[in-house]
Amino acid sequence: MFRQREQQLAEPARQWSAANPNGGRSEYTATDEINGAAFDSNDQAKSLLGDQ
Repeated sequence: MFRQREQQLAEPARQWSAANPNGGRSEYTATDEINGAAFDSNDQAKSLLGDQ
């Protein structure tokens, strides 16, 4: 399950790197940023559930 999710989050990084070869981010850095955004979104969703 984790491996599949990891691959899902890495795919946008591969696409971004292909579209922006001089973008200043490696595929690894872009994947790390996407993973961080996903975790932040999960945390925000969890906090919203608690506010109901």
